[in-house]
Amino acid sequence: MIDTFIHFFQQEKNKIDRDLIVKKGNDYYVFGQYLISKEYNNLITVYKRKDFVAEFSATNAALAWCIADKFNKIELSKNIRHFDENHRRLIDDIETNKKLVSRSNKRRENLLLTKLSTKIEKLKYNHIQLKKMIDQAKYLQQKGFYHEDH
Repeated sequence: MIDTFIHFFQQEKNKIDRDLIVKKGNDYYVFGQYLISKEYNNLITVYKRKDFVAEFSATNAALAWCIADKFNKIELSKNIRHFDENHRRLIDDIETNKKLVSRSNKRRENLLLTKLSTKIEKLKYNHIQLKKMIDQAKYLQQKGFYHEDH
């Protein structure tokens, strides 16, 4: 009788783990197979079954990647990584250009300001695209919850 209860509870725990997101300190344990960890350099590192997957600039992008991977949406997970990497690169470029502008002469400053405004526009576009990918992942997760309930 006790073995039946233990078996039942173990099955229920496994079902719950597949949809559970638990935060402990700076870490998130996601769906029983992913770890999202905030590192000292403010990057968010994702591990799948203890294997390194990628670094992200934000927890919501990392979580969206986990959701896409969980549902085997390969193209979506690749796009999330791509737009997040672009986001990081563009922010670094913008910060570098700002420093160059502050140290340059007037003639060079105008050229750098033009480059800077272009990068800022690219960052805005990239942010919109990344948000779309994150929203798609959220939708997948919500749809998964809905199908489990019905």
